[in-house]
Amino acid sequence: MAATGRAKGDVSVRDATREEQAYVRRVAESRATIPDLWVADHVRSADAPSTAQLVRAFAAGLAAHPAANGAWRDGRLEQYSRINIGVVLPTERGLVTPTVADADQCSAKDIETQLAELGDAARAGTLAAPAQAGATATLWDLGISGVASGGAIVTPGQAVALSAGAVRDRAIALTLTFDHRVLDAWSAGALLARVRDELGG
Repeated sequence: MAATGRAKGDVSVRDATREEQAYVRRVAESRATIPDLWVADHVRSADAPSTAQLVRAFAAGLAAHPAANGAWRDGRLEQYSRINIGVVLPTERGLVTPTVADADQCSAKDIETQLAELGDAARAGTLAAPAQAGATATLWDLGISGVASGGAIVTPGQAVALSAGAVRDRAIALTLTFDHRVLDAWSAGALLARVRDELGG
């Protein structure tokens, strides 16, 4: 780390990690190319759903609304046959997004097992590139950090991102960010309602 003297005081400078660089590229591309909007709702619950339950509910919602399981690319609408959910995880090196493949065909228990293995690899810095590829939608579980609600970026090559907050007043906030070229607000709202219902509404 280099230190320089400036009007703001000593400034420490370090190179971004590989994970931070990848995240910055995704954020910049998303903001520059995707006209995103969001819809929000609440799930009445005394207990926060697990990340695995959120993945399972999101996958079920995408199965019921397949147009959302796609992307806008080069003037065309793509739709994917597989439902693969990328799950954003914080690590000491930055955010990583391992993928739960075919999440709509997995039980919550199977997803929980996969996430435990992927999370261990992510924290150890041994998560292989294929384990971070192929996601068709992304989940941000903000509840694990105690945040009540928040939006998420749409990853390029996808159309939707779901964020879930922590329990507040026996309710959980869900926010669905979506590419407005792929979905309108009513279609996005229908998808979010299905996710809410899957979680017990």
